Amino acid sequence: MSSTFPLFRLPLVALQIVINNFHLNHLVILSFCSQRAQRILRLLRKKNQKTCIEAKCNSITSVVLKDTFLEDLLPNWSSEVIDRVETSRVNIIEKSQLLEDDRIEFVRVGESVIPLKKTFQKDGEEAILNFYFEERFEGLKVMLNHFTWFFETPIYISCHNSRLHQNQIRVFLDYAVAKQKSIDYCHIHSENTTEEEIRRALDRDSFAVMNGFWFNLDNLLRINCRVCRIWGSKLTSLQMNQYLKRWKQGGYEKTRRISIEMEDINLEVLLAGLNAVNFPQGEKRMYKDENNRTVTIEYGFDIHKNDNTVATIVHHGGNIVSNLFHMIVW
Repeated sequence: MSSTFPLFRLPLVALQIVINNFHLNHLVILSFCSQRAQRILRLLRKKNQKTCIEAKCNSITSVVLKDTFLEDLLPNWSSEVIDRVETSRVNIIEKSQLLEDDRIEFVRVGESVIPLKKTFQKDGEEAILNFYFEERFEGLKVMLNHFTWFFETPIYISCHNSRLHQNQIRVFLDYAVAKQKSIDYCHIHSENTTEEEIRRALDRDSFAVMNGFWFNLDNLLRINCRVCRIWGSKLTSLQMNQYLKRWKQGGYEKTRRISIEMEDINLEVLLAGLNAVNFPQGEKRMYKDENNRTVTIEYGFDIHKNDNTVATIVHHGGNIVSNLFHMIVW
């Protein structure tokens, strides 16, 4: 990681201008220079509160960094827009996969000295850093600690496949909660998820299940997320009514939006005992969804907590039968 250009001998003002024009990947590479260089880069770099740090534990364990949150690009999502997002990736590999003829160097990361091998993309310009550890999860923690310190931002997304790495969900969530209390997005692919893993996953900022045939009343009553989306569940109107009664009594303080695909909704059963009132006629309410798009509500039913917090159960009016339960807490 040396350069023939004496970058750190530049005058301070000139150095700051140069650093603030670095591509994200160049900044990541330079973050593994000397401790003096790290301090200078961290001090002078342009602070970006939207730096996205993503931990991936799939077939390849890696940390992916982007210079923006992808949902902030909506509604103008296109390949051209995505191409403008600066991205960098660091791979974490077990030492047992090192080959004798691999060209490696050693760099200090925190208190550890780590073997590093660079690979290059097809254009031959952008380097991908491959760090080698005795165990991948320990390496992932070292890398995440480095990047959250250097960029002064928490882990934003985590993606896991527990079929490939048994017990990784529990271990990673324990680490993340101890480090920063919550993660905005946690994606889990698991064929044999335990009740304990489900409980931990339900206590997150955002929770989504694509195939929720297994999602039962017990899971529903334990959920504690700001945003919850469940598709394909077999929940009934009576079960959703139990959830709403708990909400009305003061439960689920984190919840702001919940969307659940369920059995066809029976409004009489769903709203029983809730003192629900019709949405004021002619009134429109708007909120921002998870993709930062404005959504307008024109009809539904309001229910109140004892502290006067209002939630609207969205409905389209008349005798329309729907299997999508959607509630907004204002």
